[in-house]
Order: sequence, then C-alpha cells, then structure tokens
Amino acid sequence: MENKDMLDEYIKNELEKTYSSPDYLNKKLILICRRDKEFNLINLIFFIISLIQSMSIILIGVIFLSDIFLKLVVIVVGIILFNSSLFIYTLIFHKDGVLA
Repeated sequence: MENKDMLDEYIKNELEKTYSSPDYLNKKLILICRRDKEFNLINLIFFIISLIQSMSIILIGVIFLSDIFLKLVVIVVGIILFNSSLFIYTLIFHKDGVLA
C-alpha cells in the first residue's frame, strides 16, 4: 500500500512539473555546441566527407554509365547532394539571426 501511495505522489509531482519546450532546448544545445571548437571540427569533417561523396556520385555518372538518361539522373542527384551540403554548411557556421 505504501508503494502505491509513493507512486501516486511521484506521478502527481511529475504531472505538475513544467519543462522547457523542445525548441528552446534545441536552441540552447546548438549555442552550447557552437562554442566548442570540437563541434566545428566535426562539422568540417562531415562537410568534407559529404563533398567527396557528392563528387564521387557525379564522377560515377560521368565515367561509368552509358545510358544518357541514367547519366543525367545520377549527375543531377550528385549536384543536389553537393548543393545541400554547401547549404547545410553555410547554415551551421554563418547564420546569425536564425536562432532568435
């Protein structure tokens, strides 16, 4: 009986607590991670890897494929990946008022 009362009290306390919104927590986490130099290095490494990946997709489309339609599709996918990696890199390192 005592455990049931403790559980009811715990649930009541948890339901009465107010937590910060997930948006606020995400902004706070991003601001904390931006101050660390390791975070910038990790992002730079992933940026370089994504550039290599998109360039290799484009090269596969240019060199190894013979069908012109398939070649164009693969090259367009590689260009989209390349542009998206540039866009994400720009957003991560050069946005000032986006978090406000």
